[in-house]
Amino acid sequence: MLVGGVLAAYGIGLLGQATVKLFASGFYALRDTRTPVIIAASSLIVSAILSWLLMRRLGPAGIALGSSIGGTLNTVLHLRDLDRRIGTVLQSRDWRTLATVVAAGLVAAALAMGADHLLVLWRPIPRGIAVLGIFGVAYGALTLAFRHPDATRAWQSLIGSPAN
Repeated sequence: MLVGGVLAAYGIGLLGQATVKLFASGFYALRDTRTPVIIAASSLIVSAILSWLLMRRLGPAGIALGSSIGGTLNTVLHLRDLDRRIGTVLQSRDWRTLATVVAAGLVAAALAMGADHLLVLWRPIPRGIAVLGIFGVAYGALTLAFRHPDATRAWQSLIGSPAN
């Protein structure tokens, strides 16, 4: 349970951690090494403070959650500053795609958590398989229903339809 909480908290910041270097590279291309350092330092301070505060309430998962929030803040600040300098980096279509993924993930997580509570008497492995299966099917169905481009391509490749 302890490790699961930490992994879940780190999962929240996965997108921010995965994309921060991409957006920081934009500043290096503009020959600006100072701004990414300032942003990283600011995000690190926020991360440390949040980790300390959240650790008191959530234990080790609080440390991970503070780190995730700080990492996401790092990406958001890079993106905001790049938008100011070079114009819109992510188009409205990109934000809609992100919103689709987040909404589908939240709904699927809620369904999986509900199933977890209903299956409390099941043995751990079958329960875990059922809960993860419910999450996966719900997430896939929702992203497909919301017409997420990757979900559409994946579905078309499964059923053998042309991608056009």
